[in-house]
Amino acid sequence: MEFWLQPARAGTLAHNDAYCVNVMSVQLSGFKRWKLMPMPKVNYIAEMFDEFDGGIRRDPSRSFEPDYEYILGPGEGILFPPGMMHETLSVSESECTTSVTFNIPIPMSARYIRKLLPRLSLSTEFGDCLWDRWANTVTLGMGGSWTDEELDGGEVAGEVAEKMIIAVDRNGDRQLDSDEVLHWLKTDPSAQRFRDPKHNPDARLAFSRGASLGEEAIESLLVLRAEDCIAYWDGDGDGVATKEELHDALWQWHVIVTRRRVADLALGNQAEPGTRGFRVRAAAAAKLFEKIYASGRARSGFDGNSNEEELLLFLGHGVDHNDGRVCLTDVRMKRRPVQINRSGPEPPLVPYRDAMFLSVIVTVARAFAEGDSTIDLYINGNQAPLDQTLDVFAMNTNYEIQGVNSGVQVFRLASELVDGDVVAVRATNTKSTEGVEVDSGHRTVTYPSYGGWILAMPNFIVSSAKHWRCTSEALQSWTAQDFNDTTWPPAVENPGGGSCCPWRDQNKAWAAVNAEWLWTADPVTNRTVYCRYTVNTVDFAEGMDGSGQNASVLAPAFRIQNIRPGSSWLTLEINITTIGARIYCLPINLLYRMRAPTSREIEQANYFTNVTDVTEESWEEDTASDHGSNIPAASSAHIQFTLTADMEECRQRCRAAVNCRRISFWAEGTALIGQVNRTNCQLLEPAAGSVSSMVTALDATSVIFHEVRVVREKLQTIDIQDGMSAGTEYEVYCTVRGTDGSTTTQREIAGRMMRIITTGCFNCGVQSYPVVTIRGGFVTA
Repeated sequence: MEFWLQPARAGTLAHNDAYCVNVMSVQLSGFKRWKLMPMPKVNYIAEMFDEFDGGIRRDPSRSFEPDYEYILGPGEGILFPPGMMHETLSVSESECTTSVTFNIPIPMSARYIRKLLPRLSLSTEFGDCLWDRWANTVTLGMGGSWTDEELDGGEVAGEVAEKMIIAVDRNGDRQLDSDEVLHWLKTDPSAQRFRDPKHNPDARLAFSRGASLGEEAIESLLVLRAEDCIAYWDGDGDGVATKEELHDALWQWHVIVTRRRVADLALGNQAEPGTRGFRVRAAAAAKLFEKIYASGRARSGFDGNSNEEELLLFLGHGVDHNDGRVCLTDVRMKRRPVQINRSGPEPPLVPYRDAMFLSVIVTVARAFAEGDSTIDLYINGNQAPLDQTLDVFAMNTNYEIQGVNSGVQVFRLASELVDGDVVAVRATNTKSTEGVEVDSGHRTVTYPSYGGWILAMPNFIVSSAKHWRCTSEALQSWTAQDFNDTTWPPAVENPGGGSCCPWRDQNKAWAAVNAEWLWTADPVTNRTVYCRYTVNTVDFAEGMDGSGQNASVLAPAFRIQNIRPGSSWLTLEINITTIGARIYCLPINLLYRMRAPTSREIEQANYFTNVTDVTEESWEEDTASDHGSNIPAASSAHIQFTLTADMEECRQRCRAAVNCRRISFWAEGTALIGQVNRTNCQLLEPAAGSVSSMVTALDATSVIFHEVRVVREKLQTIDIQDGMSAGTEYEVYCTVRGTDGSTTTQREIAGRMMRIITTGCFNCGVQSYPVVTIRGGFVTA
């Protein structure tokens, strides 16, 4: 267990932990941003790199490109397996951030480790986990005395697999399940060390070395050990391990452990002082490759006739696929192939992210809601408690929303919602039935005392009259998941603003999400309403605000080519090739981001440009040509001679001519000597060709200009000049509306997002304003 105390804006650079176990971090106070990515692919020993703080960023051949990003608040946690490189930053502006980290050795991420073993074994931070932590799960201590010199690891693996089947299989079906492994761990004399309270290897990992545990604790450890073993060996996910699956797991293990020993032998004396095992940066590893090569040949049993491909394969080349999968053929590295009797097809390969033994993320699900005047929220019949841990509400605004400056309430949900879950709302209007008086500055206006409520969740669920049902009748069990609400009438939207209820949302907390203020058809007489929505992910796949009506994969394609940030503005350059389309973009302050915006939410921000041209033209002087020469530097085929008033008209003639990309213009003199009608413009094709028909002679008094017509794809620009803060990180989202009304899908909106930081002081734009107190004084004219 580790306690972390970090001042504002402090953090750690991208790194791998030296632990061989799962890591869980729980936020106690403040907010911390986590960025994570799996350890990059390492093909062979020479590609090992420095995984300590910031090492991946210093390596020119590597880059930190996080696949996951989360901001954790108080009470939230994150859980990830070994080999997940991560970077953290305290995003609290003024307070100390505190968190606690737990190392969880059992259960281990068995399937994940099996799939990623080739790259994990070449980690400079936790490569020693092979024999320090994971060997007992793979071999149960029956691995024998495999030596580095043994090339024929396949035969050794087969022998060990048979030994394990004989020792552990109880029912004679020649395959193992977790009950059989557990029985062996509990009863077999050779498994005594697993049962010894003082020497159980899992106990030494989970507790202090030599800790003595009771029988119940040892029993739990043995159960987890048995489950981990099957999870590691079982290649096809059917819950049992056949001899063939044991053989493949053990063979891969032998090859990878041997390769790691080669690495230790070759690079051990190059370790940086004070490091665990060894750490070699990419540059140093490249210089040592010859030494690795020679050492690998000597210790791996390759003779002088072995070819380079065999050795590179042994050293790990090709073992780890780009998609993070490990194939059986990748570990069969021997000259005489082993024939394995396998019934049925080769088991399917499973991407490692789908095969993790533990969940990657533990986070808190929330709902943001406001009632005019009060609101209660229920999920499947259970009332959701208020969450008072947040100081700032992430509602996709570019300004700070807090409970003290808005009527928004935050509810904590027990889990993320799935299809069939029921969200229920009870809202009560406590305003006077006589109406609400509002002072408009020069007169008082009385408005009807409409009731209303509004809601939004990070999973795109919002209050929408199209999807919710409301009634004023209180019925028994109306919040229950199995309650039948099909006879309830649809909810009715009553709009905010000056036409209805100017007292609502004066701080514009709801401006960025397309949620609706809902009630029944009688928003004055009905003082309490009961509303329900049954979750259907189809409803909000493209947002519940109607964005899905026009969302289409056939909408005009676009790409954010570049973003030029200032301290309070952005200029976007966007590539799009559809004339008549309109492209909208929206920046969202990362600290206040709830989720990716929908297409309509981006459009309502009203930052857009119309696509009228998709190409732009320029004329560039061919400076390599002599102004007195009739022939351009890059000779082009002649199209025609013509007479023009000036160079611009010559350019116009070229634009109108088919395939014209160059001109030669005679500012003085004429193209052909002796012409009656002075010819001063020559049109030419772009491709090099015959020049014999270009000119017949050169007038010594001629002054000729050669130009190339360049047609480029035009980048569309959008300027966003308000609502931005200096030194602040933003996510920029865009959507396109085509001439047929089609719009960008939600998946494309999220996938084409770009992140930038405005210039200026670091996050000064989100600092709290100083408090000003007037203590006295006077003013004279």
